[in-house]
Amino acid sequence: MERIMPNRLDRAFLKYQKEFEEKAIDVLRSGWYILGKEVEGFEREFAEYIGTKHYAGLASGLDALWIAFRLLGIRGMR
Repeated sequence: MERIMPNRLDRAFLKYQKEFEEKAIDVLRSGWYILGKEVEGFEREFAEYIGTKHYAGLASGLDALWIAFRLLGIRGMR
């Protein structure tokens, strides 16, 4: 039985190395390191996948919590 090692990212990288490197070069050449067509495409495809009209990719889970709290009217202590 093979042991599962979740911190070994090299196997997946080596399997898809060419695809990863080509996409990284595409993004670098586009000049859009934040947002851009790649993010728009991902958001559109993911929204379709989960069955919703809209999806917004965020920088972190903390950003997601902050937005959710604001939408729910939950404010921090001041």
